[in-house]
Amino acid sequence: MAKKTLGYMELEWTCPNCGNKNPGMLKTCKACGSPQPENVQFGVAEREELLTDTQKIAQSQKGADIHCPFCGTRNPADARNCSQCGGDLTGGAQRVSGTVIGAAANTRPQAGGNVKTSKFRPWMLIPVGVLVLVCCVLFGFLFLHTDKVTGTVQSVSWERVIPVEALRVVTRDDWKDSVPQDAKILSCSLKYRTRQDSPAANATEVCSTELVDKGNGAAEVVESCSYDVYDDYCKYTAQEWQQVDKAVAQGNDLNPSWPVAQVGSGQREGERKETYAVQFQTDKGLKEYTISDENVFKQFQLGSTWTLEVNPLGAIVSVQP
Repeated sequence: MAKKTLGYMELEWTCPNCGNKNPGMLKTCKACGSPQPENVQFGVAEREELLTDTQKIAQSQKGADIHCPFCGTRNPADARNCSQCGGDLTGGAQRVSGTVIGAAANTRPQAGGNVKTSKFRPWMLIPVGVLVLVCCVLFGFLFLHTDKVTGTVQSVSWERVIPVEALRVVTRDDWKDSVPQDAKILSCSLKYRTRQDSPAANATEVCSTELVDKGNGAAEVVESCSYDVYDDYCKYTAQEWQQVDKAVAQGNDLNPSWPVAQVGSGQREGERKETYAVQFQTDKGLKEYTISDENVFKQFQLGSTWTLEVNPLGAIVSVQP
């Protein structure tokens, strides 16, 4: 995703002494004179404008301010000695920077113009995280937790199916470059397909802005752009193999067999399907276990005893002799 800096915006901070809101780069409260606290939290100013003052822009670009280790005064990132007490700033703590304070979709501000930011804040993701955690715990309880019970084979059953297919005309929808060559296209229309970083035919540029805290009372306004690509999505007709009949064989023993399919002219056999079921008698009632492997199925002799792993929903998830 292509990114570029559109400019810088002054943030604001609230005086803990009197509650007055102050410009981010102002080191003392303009109402009561209290110094900007060391743990100050910057926010987006009510009037959101890109800076035009060259001195403030230069100050914004310097990076995070440094707190004097002796008197706590805030100093520019490139300062070597404290502007208040003259102390060496080598051991001073630099403010944290790089935090995204606000974001806005489809916004491209001009110099001196307004920048609209969304009301999204990272803490809003906390409820979503809690919900995901609860769902994971519930999923684990329902599907990963099992109890072992003893089961005796009460009965068995099987079914084998051979579909009979013939070519039929069907109507489908797909991207134009995925339509079969022998298909007949009925209609097409442009539809969103993907998003990419580079321009393309039938693509729409989508840009958003982020306000990145510089740690000095200002935010860098960063624009990120990508491209929504639209492509032809078509309705077409084509011939496909469709099931028109089937042959079925069933039984209640351990000797399954395939039925004989009656395949006519212009028809073919489809993919064969087989299903095997074993009913176990347990102290928790009758439980059924379904498998698709004939060799495994033949091991379940009537009256034989097995150890079953059963989940909280009562379903058998595994069987051991």
